[in-house]
Amino acid sequence: MTEQHSTAAVGGASSGRRGPARRRVVAALFVDFGDARGDDRRPPRARYECVRCNYRSEIVTGPAAVAAFTATAADAHRIVCPALQENQ
Repeated sequence: MTEQHSTAAVGGASSGRRGPARRRVVAALFVDFGDARGDDRRPPRARYECVRCNYRSEIVTGPAAVAAFTATAADAHRIVCPALQENQ
């Protein structure tokens, strides 16, 4: 998953210390590693979702396709994400 970090303090000013940074999920990579037991064989599959622009990729299936997809999905979408393009 991709996280966006914020520098906002948690816990208020009276404590004198900064708490952990607040985080929110802006994208997710879902991977199902599959199941090869018995007759119910289910191949690996993956998909990517971007919360910023509501993009949802097609489901990719198969070991080689899932490996390639997971290695590049987030970076490939980040380049073309319309929500990120508007903010630049």
